[in-house]
Amino acid sequence: MSRKFLILLLLTLLCVIAGALRLWYASSELHITRFEDERYSLENVRKIYFTGDLEPMSGFYPSPVFNLPQVWALKASQWFHERTGKPIFDAMGDNFRLKPTGFFLTRVFPAIYGTLMLPLIFFIGRRLFSDEVGLIAALIMAFLPWCLHSSGYNKPDALLMMAVCLAMHTSLRAVEGGRALDYALAGMSIALAMSAKLTGGLTAVPLIVGTAFFLRRPGRVRRVALLAFAGAVSAVTFVLTNPFWWAYLHFIRILQVDYAGRTAATPWEMPRRVVELHLDKLLFGPLFGALSLLAFVALVVLWLRGQRVQESTEDPRLPSALMAMMLAFPFAYTAAYMSQTNFFKPNNFLPVAPFTGLALAWLLHTAWSWTASRLSSGLRLSATVLASLVLTGVFFVPGFRYVERSIVPTTFDVARHWLGQRMRPNVGRTVIRDAWQAPKPGWEGGRNPFHNGLSSVRSLELVASRSLDLEMADGVMLRNDLQGRTSWAEKLVAVSPKTQYKTIEPKLFRIRGPSVTAVLNPWARRGKGNASIEPFDDSTLLIRPPTLMPNEYWTVFAWIPTSMSDPNRPPQVLLPGSELRLVDLHRAGQKGHGHLFVSRRFPALSEGETLHLVSEGSFGPGVGQAKVEIHGWVRLPVEGP
Repeated sequence: MSRKFLILLLLTLLCVIAGALRLWYASSELHITRFEDERYSLENVRKIYFTGDLEPMSGFYPSPVFNLPQVWALKASQWFHERTGKPIFDAMGDNFRLKPTGFFLTRVFPAIYGTLMLPLIFFIGRRLFSDEVGLIAALIMAFLPWCLHSSGYNKPDALLMMAVCLAMHTSLRAVEGGRALDYALAGMSIALAMSAKLTGGLTAVPLIVGTAFFLRRPGRVRRVALLAFAGAVSAVTFVLTNPFWWAYLHFIRILQVDYAGRTAATPWEMPRRVVELHLDKLLFGPLFGALSLLAFVALVVLWLRGQRVQESTEDPRLPSALMAMMLAFPFAYTAAYMSQTNFFKPNNFLPVAPFTGLALAWLLHTAWSWTASRLSSGLRLSATVLASLVLTGVFFVPGFRYVERSIVPTTFDVARHWLGQRMRPNVGRTVIRDAWQAPKPGWEGGRNPFHNGLSSVRSLELVASRSLDLEMADGVMLRNDLQGRTSWAEKLVAVSPKTQYKTIEPKLFRIRGPSVTAVLNPWARRGKGNASIEPFDDSTLLIRPPTLMPNEYWTVFAWIPTSMSDPNRPPQVLLPGSELRLVDLHRAGQKGHGHLFVSRRFPALSEGETLHLVSEGSFGPGVGQAKVEIHGWVRLPVEGP
């Protein structure tokens, strides 16, 4: 097997694995609320689909270059559905809403763009350094969590990164070869990058920098003419592919105002934030992030010192002009961003990552070459294979875990879903669970489990099992590997029908987390009524429960205006009696211009007794705006199996 064929085989295998991982990430939770930004991009897609009009409806992601492939895929899928009748091809529903197939098709294209970026990075690395450096750089970029995320949802970040790499590759070819066709291709690639996002227009900087190296050499007039030709081709391509290009300028002004209102930072904080992004675990991580920045600085220093490496078949390097093109883009991109806004968004700086990733790949390969040169020939091959496997695992495992944690529900998620389906209503119902926190991949990758028709499950009150009596709960979710805290649940399971409990076990690629038993402790709501309230003092409200609810147990629902409540210091219910008995309230959420607080269940009061709602602070004026409801509950009998 030749070395060239082996490199090509490894690159193909890498693209297949990386593409499959991106499609897996894209296939989860096929609805509008998984990622907030998707709702903006879909406005333009839906308009083109139903009207054929390319004029953008939303200033977010208006380019037909991004939207038209998705529209064509949706129309093709719907065409197959109309002729075959198979539901799998049904992509568009009523009221301009996409069905799950439609959501998946719109996410397929970012996955394709994110995968196509990898061979482009390989070609750039091969031109600047060597085949091995290019392959290592592709490996690094294939499994970075931020790159996986940008390739798995309907937003042009992945298209921009691919277009930036394509523009860099064609610009290197143009500067190296000096042919008109290569300059034209570079101009078209720059227009493609600018169509993805306007910041992609900065990919013109490497072409300008590379051409500038020829201004003191023979043929400089031809080079300047070629650069102007590339600029003209880029401008024409951009206008032809974006017929409503002037709408972008209006959108940019709106975006600048929006960004200005989100931060009070100064422009000079931007370089620090770029460094922090590289150190973030969702990009390179602390170790490799530091190494990537160190390697990039080292390349800058070597270039400034004017070191040259002669081109050879064993270790091919390109002239200093091409290296300057690679090093110039991150500086130009950061400086241009600083000149327009002080607001730092991590995804806006993803186009810089391929270049620092190339620097990291160069450093890793250089370190390994130095090490391998000191090994005997008998050990060198085995050590190379082992080092390659270790390096692959080091980058693949974090990326795979990111995707898995983003889309695979935990056993507690499944238990909440199971309990929520059996509790009506589920607002104010007390569910006790173990205080087990599932590892999260990050704010962008967090999942929204079981959204379809079950969003109200999120209002279930989740507290540590030691804080409440298990018998007072509507349900419990307890880990099966813990001792001493499951006796009540085990007793309830022993006398409950199979429909009232469920054991959830982890399943490979389907459910993660510890084994959990969910038990439904059945309660029935007997009704609710508005309680009369009146001020008792500055920090206490007197509650007179409705007499029409002689229930066995009560729950207090208190809506208090924002001006009178602090969500971090919920009020408490003071029960009558000789001993101080307080019932804690928990914030259930925001409702209108106030906070909704809910208590656990407590035994109903006798006729004529009153409650007191006590606050740590002062309710102040306007107490009449507060509303209190008393919900009554009765425990249902538990029958034996």
